[in-house]
Amino acid sequence: LKKNLDLLYKNYNNKQKDDIIILHEGDFGPEDQEKIIDGRREVSFMTLDGENWAQHPASGIGDNDCCWAGVEGIGYRKMMRWYAIRIWPAMKAKGYKYVARFDDDSYLLSEIPYNLFGFMEHFG
Repeated sequence: LKKNLDLLYKNYNNKQKDDIIILHEGDFGPEDQEKIIDGRREVSFMTLDGENWAQHPASGIGDNDCCWAGVEGIGYRKMMRWYAIRIWPAMKAKGYKYVARFDDDSYLLSEIPYNLFGFMEHFG
């Protein structure tokens, strides 16, 4: 995560100062968060829980968890449900219109000389 953030700041966020929300399942305590933030005011943490990390809607396949998990497993399915469905109302509630997703193995290797979100707003 440190390498991800260091590169993101070097190649983009030192200039743009956009918010960065690190999503997690409760595995980053306050001490860990403080070390990762490292004075970067734009970085915050959001725990995925409740409806945002629910296994599946009760009206869906019912209690048949083994079928819902599939080959990939429940954690993977929860993540896909989050990024396909739940991210949009959750981010809208926080006041965001646009999002950019970086996974834990995503590295921004070259400079982006413009604001990504301004670009999205301008060009749709």
